[in-house]
This record gives sequence, structure tokens and C-alpha cells, in this order.
Amino acid sequence: MTSRISLTVRTPADLLAVLPFLLGFHPADSVAAVGVRRGRAFFAARQDLPPPGEEEGDPTIAVTVALRGKAARGTGLDQAPVDVGFAVERRAGVLTVPVKALLARQGGGFAVEVVDGGERRLVAVEPGMYADDLVEVEGELEPGQTVVTAR
Repeated sequence: MTSRISLTVRTPADLLAVLPFLLGFHPADSVAAVGVRRGRAFFAARQDLPPPGEEEGDPTIAVTVALRGKAARGTGLDQAPVDVGFAVERRAGVLTVPVKALLARQGGGFAVEVVDGGERRLVAVEPGMYADDLVEVEGELEPGQTVVTAR
């Protein structure tokens, strides 16, 4: 009889803690990937990194992923491109605007143009972290205000 184990993962630290369980061993000097869909891990894979000093050459790492259960049925895939992103830093509860909304101010600093009731005004902002096409800003802005972006 096979017993089923259920783990609850709430934070990135929790995920790192259960990774050896998902992979079946403790990886070292490796890149690991965990596929999550609808709150459930449906695959885990890892690939060893090259030894120090052997980083030159092709930056591609070949990874084999074996799908189990419903995820494996009927896909017909024998290979697929995968983009991997590494989050260096993460922030929650911040105000972001499109990067194209930032205006450089004479003398330094940045502003965004805000539309309020048909009137436009510049609001000084301090940019923070950038992600994709967004930038975190601090200043006299409120969530939901309309900012003008460059075309």
C-alpha cells in the first residue's frame, strides 16, 4: 500500500525546504525547476552546473523533465523551449507605473504626468525596482490615478 504525503508550501523558503523531497535527493551546484499549476507541483527537475572555470561556451543547459499523471497524457511533446527567470528581489504592496511614464527632470530626478479631472500635472517620483516594463515609484501618487505614457 502506498501512502500519500501532502505538503503545504507557502513561501519561497518553504519550496526550497521541500525541494530535496520532490527531487528525491539533496542537489548541490545545480539548477532546479519546479512546475506549479493550480497550487500543485506537477514536475520537478534539476541539472548540474558546470564545474568552476568551465563556464565558457554554450550557456544552454539541457534539462530533462518527466511529467507524471494527467500532465503527461496526450502532450506529444519531445522538446519545448523554456524561459527561466531568476528573481533577485521581490516587493509586494508597491505602486508601479509603466517605465515609459517616467520623465527625466531638468536638474535631476524623475516625474510622471498625472491626469486629474481633465487637467494634467507633473508629480515628482523616486523610482525603485524595475521589472519587465514597470517601475516601482514613490511620490504623491495614489493607486488608480491615470499617468501619461510615451507612445
